[in-house]
Amino acid sequence: MAIQIGNTHPTSRSFLRSDAARQDPFSACSSMRTITFLVLIPACYGLLGIFGKQQSVGVMGTLKCNGAPAKGVKVKLYEKEMMFDRKLDQDKTDKNGWFKLSGTAKEVSEIDPQLNIYHKCNYKGPCYKKITIRIPSKYITKGNTVKNYFNIGSLELEMKLTGQTTDCFN
Repeated sequence: MAIQIGNTHPTSRSFLRSDAARQDPFSACSSMRTITFLVLIPACYGLLGIFGKQQSVGVMGTLKCNGAPAKGVKVKLYEKEMMFDRKLDQDKTDKNGWFKLSGTAKEVSEIDPQLNIYHKCNYKGPCYKKITIRIPSKYITKGNTVKNYFNIGSLELEMKLTGQTTDCFN
């Protein structure tokens, strides 16, 4: 990196400016745009929550493993987001394998809810099998109270379902 010594008058544009800075006059602007962008994203996200509408969703059902109730299975209700999903509710199935979850979110657009099921039915690995079920939009209610629960019915976990993954960090 060379420093120009020739014209040292303070009003001179090249006064003690490196070659790199002279070659890319927009590098400082580019950095500022990046910083501004990173600051504005959370701010806009927060504003959308302020101006959004309250929406509710609920899901229930029974889980089985090899025909028997799957008790103690972790179930979570999420609102799918662009960057990070937002957890609305979570619980474990009861002794009969039954669960019921509900939650609310404030969004400008319609929420995109999903149910995640984390189980070890016929699985001996260190992690969990994860099943994700998208909840149809007709089960989304305006306001804070769920009016119509999405009933997944009785789901047998021993089956290998399309899209089932392994999850170690649930």
